[in-house]
Amino acid sequence: MLTISDFFTLQDQVDAKFREFLDEGLYVTFNSFWPATGRRPKVSIPRSLTLSQLAEQLKDCYIIVRPNGDVRLTAATWGRETVGNAVVGNLEKESFESIFNKAEGVYRKGQVYQMPREEEAKHKFQIGVNSDRRQTDKLLRGRSQMPKGVKMIPLKRLSELDIFKQKLMLGAIKKMALNIIKEPLRYRIVKNSSGAFILFDRITNRVTLLKEVEVKQMEKILKELGCASAGFKIYACAR
Repeated sequence: MLTISDFFTLQDQVDAKFREFLDEGLYVTFNSFWPATGRRPKVSIPRSLTLSQLAEQLKDCYIIVRPNGDVRLTAATWGRETVGNAVVGNLEKESFESIFNKAEGVYRKGQVYQMPREEEAKHKFQIGVNSDRRQTDKLLRGRSQMPKGVKMIPLKRLSELDIFKQKLMLGAIKKMALNIIKEPLRYRIVKNSSGAFILFDRITNRVTLLKEVEVKQMEKILKELGCASAGFKIYACAR
């Protein structure tokens, strides 16, 4: 089992070879580094994540329909934690539209919760002086048996991820624009309801997280190059 120092040692090894491998067309990443340590790699492509990394770092909210008609909310995170009484309605008694609106209201009010990263890391990786397999087993059995002292936090939105602290230079934005011109069907840009944007590479399954001002810079570059209709589209995302 890895110790916290092992995570940093392994990431240092990845950092040392990252550029070399990237030049050869191989993108190497250590998926568990941020979830375990809360730190970003020293060497990386700014704001770039694999789709699996984004799914792990951005805890989403699912609406699940059970065979008995119960409609439940669950946080799409390690251990599938639910939120208090997760049932928001029953399809035998209410319309789906009514139940969906209830669920949306719970989410918008910040009443869907997740474990803090530090708490999740303690259980998922069994690291830290307070890690305890018995407590983790209780956690996995459901929130009704959640260990004392475990405090949930409101589900974070995409724009709140700390990766947005990384600066994206104009040269990098121009390079993205040129890539879009070269292969317009390869890329999609989705606007998240939090105000952040996701540039998705359909071939590599990597994403680049963008701010609105950066997307506007990209649009300006495309227009300057006479390629405003090069397949550059922005799709809206409900969440």
